[in-house]
Amino acid sequence: MAFDMYCRNRKESIGHHEEEFFSYINENESYPELNAMWKNLYDGPRIDSDQSNRIVHELVALRAILSDADRKRYSSLVDRLQLFFSHSYLSKEFVRCVGD
Repeated sequence: MAFDMYCRNRKESIGHHEEEFFSYINENESYPELNAMWKNLYDGPRIDSDQSNRIVHELVALRAILSDADRKRYSSLVDRLQLFFSHSYLSKEFVRCVGD
């Protein structure tokens, strides 16, 4: 386990091997919610449904700038995160995060 996220009865994880993904957003002002999540990754952040919606939009924008190789490498993670945070937004449920 690296970073687990829970939203009601759903669970998603970002594994240690996937953390490199955050190098794309690190300190980039275009991704404030993803940066906040990265900076607080192991502090157990709580993400409300409006933040989840903004994260989904940031992930869409980020996917557009990924190189072909990295799009292939991270597409599964981006897809999983988009679905998870979309669920949070649509259900108006917060996301509880737990890092190891």
